Amino acid sequence: MSGPTGGASGEGVGTARDRCVRFLEDLLRAELSSQAPDVARVSIALGLVELPLTLKNVEQPTWPINLEEEVSQHVAVFMDFVECTSKKIGASHTAIRTPRDKVTLVANSVWERLTRGFRKDIIHAQHVSCFTSYILNSSRGNRLLDCAGIVTTVLAACNYLANRFGHDDLKDIVMQICEDHCLLNLSPFGDREGSVEVSTDNKHKRGAAVEGDAWSGWLYNGGHPVVCTPQRAIVAALTSMNAAIDNRPVTGTDSEEVQAIQHRLLSVVQDEFRQLMYPNSLCTLADLKEIAWMDDLEGAALANDVMKLETSLHQGDSDIVGLFDEAISLSAQEGSGSGRLWYPYSYLFGYLTRSAAFFRDKAAPLCGSKVEDAVVAKLKRAWKLLGSDAGSAVLRQYKYTGDDKQLHKDIEDVLQVCLDSMKLWRKAGTLHDFGSDHRWLTSVLELWDGICCLYSTRAKPWVDKLMQFARLFNEDTRHTSACVANAKFFSKSMDDHRHLWGPLKPESIQGTFGMAEVVAVGEGHRQRPPTTSGEGDDHRRRKRRRS
Repeated sequence: MSGPTGGASGEGVGTARDRCVRFLEDLLRAELSSQAPDVARVSIALGLVELPLTLKNVEQPTWPINLEEEVSQHVAVFMDFVECTSKKIGASHTAIRTPRDKVTLVANSVWERLTRGFRKDIIHAQHVSCFTSYILNSSRGNRLLDCAGIVTTVLAACNYLANRFGHDDLKDIVMQICEDHCLLNLSPFGDREGSVEVSTDNKHKRGAAVEGDAWSGWLYNGGHPVVCTPQRAIVAALTSMNAAIDNRPVTGTDSEEVQAIQHRLLSVVQDEFRQLMYPNSLCTLADLKEIAWMDDLEGAALANDVMKLETSLHQGDSDIVGLFDEAISLSAQEGSGSGRLWYPYSYLFGYLTRSAAFFRDKAAPLCGSKVEDAVVAKLKRAWKLLGSDAGSAVLRQYKYTGDDKQLHKDIEDVLQVCLDSMKLWRKAGTLHDFGSDHRWLTSVLELWDGICCLYSTRAKPWVDKLMQFARLFNEDTRHTSACVANAKFFSKSMDDHRHLWGPLKPESIQGTFGMAEVVAVGEGHRQRPPTTSGEGDDHRRRKRRRS
């Protein structure tokens, strides 16, 4: 990383850390209170802190010695880039007149600075500081940004063009955030006609509006991406911070320093600028609170602190669950997902299963039977999140496409957690009425109904997982589950074949769900993150979206 400041280690770490934290807090408050917030400056500051703290093979955390000076240097570099872009607009021989033309030129100018452009799986490439570092070190290595990095950089450049270079027609531009994608929009209302794709590596499609069929899919939240004013775009940059140690994202090794600063700054937003929080920022804050809470409980378990464990079991996580519930509630509102967001349900499901498993393994040996009822209540709440009125309701609004691979993976993870955790809970003997209580299977069948709607034009994946889960119950319970769930079935295949779940014949079920549905003309659907036992590992911090 370029800059005049180097890094602080050893005895200087605490002092440098304190200076950085104060600077970031002051900067965040100032920009979120501003009528013309500087997205570039905040994104640069966050990136200049995140990158050195996530370098591999670094024993001591490395904080910038003079973060303010380094940020100013990068902002000046970015300002020069924007000024050159403004001159391009003025000197263009192709008559760049419309806001879309200008955004497209900005995007092309950003892409020209990259070597291999865009990768979705790269980490620590989401901040404007990545782009300015590439300008400062133009001859070094591959120059890559992820989707959020490109969109944030283009947005920040457009903000400068509007506020400092007289391009008033760019003042209304906003960022839009989906669950696995982000883009820009020329309209503050976020309609499809105003959408602008800038993260595609296809130059001919760059700057175009999203096509109608794609706009209705999951990648674009069914046409309801979260709309981000410049202030909320700053919160998005903060939410996108990634604590993964560089080159080790799969191992789950995270920087505690990055987690701590992200937790602190998101708490500032939640406490002082609550209206700027959106579903994924709420889920990210809840995730960070979980990390701190579980660390505290691990200490209590090691110290045999029975009172603290019992208190925490019943009321200690109310703020965490409250944030997840707020994310689910907010996601139903227009401008924040309009009920089309899957991840808030997935996040809370993962948290509740992890929490239940922790108390089963660490608290039950100390607290005895007092733990059992509360733990089972957590699990039942988790399973309800899969049902027809929750997660399944989101899935049935979409038709799966090749762009939805992350959704596919997340659903698969949820089903695997259902299967693995129920096997463990059953073996542990905690769920005494497990085999005869239809509610566990009923929720999963309702989720499967949503999956059938999602994959109505394709073969249904995960039939084997569903069969394994159903086999954990006796035939009478399976029959009861199918009858109860049938009142909430929306897919034709589930409605027509509800009788298959009692006898559970593999050939019949595989034959029915292992293929695309055939719908007659005029027909359609009916209108009506690790734990001590491994459950929910894939719903840990790695599930946080880029923004």
